[in-house]
Amino acid sequence: MASVQSKGLRTDIQALRAFAVLVVLLNHLWPNHLSGGFIGVDVFFVISGYLITAHLFREHDRSGKIALGSFWARRAKRLLPAALLVLVVSAILAFIFIPAPRHQNDFIQIGWAAMYVLNWALSSQSLDYFAQEDGQTLVVHYWSLSVEEQFYIFWPILLTVVFFLVRSSSKKKRAGVVASTILIVIGSSFAYAVWGVATRPEAVYFETTARAWEFAVGALLALLPTVSLIWKRRLIPLVWVAWLGLGVSSLVLDGESGVPGFVALLPVFSAALIILVGEGEGALSPARVTSLKPIQWLGDVSYSAYLWHFPLIVVAPFVLGRWVTATEKLVILALALILADLTKRFIEDPMRFVALARVSPRAVLSGALASMIVIGGGLTGGTTFYRAQAEAAATQLLAEAQEAGAECFGAQAVLSGEECPASHVLADPAYLNASPEETLSEDDAELGGLSCVNEEHGDGVVRVCVEDYLPTDSAGEIALIGDSHLMVWRDAIRATAQDLDMHVRTYFKPGCPPSLNLELQTKGGADPVECTAWKTPAIEEIANDPDIDVVVTSAWSDSYRTPDGTDDDGSGYVEAWQMWLDAGKQVIVLNDTPRLRSTIADCILEDGVDSIDPCSRPRDEAVSETVLQRAAQEIVSDNFVIVDYTDVLCDEQRCHSVVGGIPAYRDSHHLSIPLTRSFGTQALRTELESATTD
Repeated sequence: MASVQSKGLRTDIQALRAFAVLVVLLNHLWPNHLSGGFIGVDVFFVISGYLITAHLFREHDRSGKIALGSFWARRAKRLLPAALLVLVVSAILAFIFIPAPRHQNDFIQIGWAAMYVLNWALSSQSLDYFAQEDGQTLVVHYWSLSVEEQFYIFWPILLTVVFFLVRSSSKKKRAGVVASTILIVIGSSFAYAVWGVATRPEAVYFETTARAWEFAVGALLALLPTVSLIWKRRLIPLVWVAWLGLGVSSLVLDGESGVPGFVALLPVFSAALIILVGEGEGALSPARVTSLKPIQWLGDVSYSAYLWHFPLIVVAPFVLGRWVTATEKLVILALALILADLTKRFIEDPMRFVALARVSPRAVLSGALASMIVIGGGLTGGTTFYRAQAEAAATQLLAEAQEAGAECFGAQAVLSGEECPASHVLADPAYLNASPEETLSEDDAELGGLSCVNEEHGDGVVRVCVEDYLPTDSAGEIALIGDSHLMVWRDAIRATAQDLDMHVRTYFKPGCPPSLNLELQTKGGADPVECTAWKTPAIEEIANDPDIDVVVTSAWSDSYRTPDGTDDDGSGYVEAWQMWLDAGKQVIVLNDTPRLRSTIADCILEDGVDSIDPCSRPRDEAVSETVLQRAAQEIVSDNFVIVDYTDVLCDEQRCHSVVGGIPAYRDSHHLSIPLTRSFGTQALRTELESATTD
């Protein structure tokens, strides 16, 4: 089977590796200056697809089969020793330098990384890989290694099956079937990636199914004939254009561009073109640059450099106790390269060529699997300790939040009118361990927790949680409708409603605004099609239900945009509110809350858990007019009111992350459930009392 691959080291591919790792490192160190450096990962995927497929083709041509065990053993010897070493060192660094509230997430991700499934764990969480505020762990970059390992497992199996099915066919037909298979993978995976970027960009970024087309593009190159020396010289300008395409991609693309969708075509096909053509001889050949020893050395240590750089970047601010300066970033870069060189010399090569050179594939794979289980399973299982801490913190928070007479706890520090001088000092650092899920009450859990019942459905069926803790002759029926920014208020509003003998129905869908502007969407939110299929009938159902007396609504109002990036003008909210008012409902809008500068745990830890008023912001920076407030100005009705609890979070000068001794937020923009519960029976009490007497 003809192949562009020639045995031996190709300086152009080494240069591609050097470019790929360098732009990734620079992107992680200076994300605002090289915003598209993440495309280095896409380049690595193309290289891997090409080299591995070419190797498998050669093996099949030589022996008539693919020895899966031997192939996987070679991959394990090549990749696992250095990868597992960096994971162990990362765990040690996390334990020593990273604050305890972050240990659980760090160790869980190290465990997933050791078992090469981290990409799917991150996808399930819809982690925004480009959000610097999201408290990324030391090993989040291992997502790409997980994707590669999954490719190494499934790709040779697929080729083995294809070769078996066409074993009796002619060589030409076999090549045609293999090529068709690769093209099917490219087409289906690329279509899935494009769809995913449009509907669930954070999740799809990590998924192997959305990245397979990049490997397959490289694989297709292994089927193509070798470019002749004459054409290599003629195509030198085209190769330079391809290198330019890579450079432009690394400078122009960013986290909003839509990788691995359409925009990924530029870096992927640029890398593919360089591999396909190779390097011709001549004064203008890229080889005069790409063959330079420093570039070849960087390509040689690129794997270890990729492994080491991110743990150093993440741990540095905690070691120094402050943000890293530009000079210190250069030190981190140098240290990563030094460690990479040492790892290549004393770990990668010795384990690959000496220590495991004569060990049987079965023994290598058994040892690799055992190491992965010990490191991955041990660290993942070891998080039980931190889970117990989190549960204890959550239990304490819940108990105190619902305790009567706690005048200086949570929101009561403001609402009670008492003097609470320690309100903005974290009463217990363990509070930072409590995750949103662990602060759910039993009633919340029975109703589906924070996501209620509409998060995973796009069928247009409006699923409603109906509270039944009161007699049927209640004083009124309340409908709560909104996204996750209203979800956190549910228990507090339920407490007030129960005290007023009112029923509550909940209509919740995260990332989906209760607006009749059907174009609105948010990055990482609900699929716009699913959102529209749910919110339109939900809004109409509330309007048409005569049993509903009061509608309480809110949204993460300033996060929603139209597909072309236009800010929400609020008209869709006005239309929905007016529909409810015309149906005779009382409408109460909860205004959105100010944002923190980063996630609550990281923000407080940056300033110190013992500091006074950690992570506070000047009020004029944190508070601005929201879309909900602007839309409310369009409504003229005695049955309409917008309620703003900003004064619970902010005084005249500053907005606070700690209120009444507890974290006021659960991340950078959601209020914490313990804070809203600490309202007791005062959340919207005045407005709901007015509704029951009208």
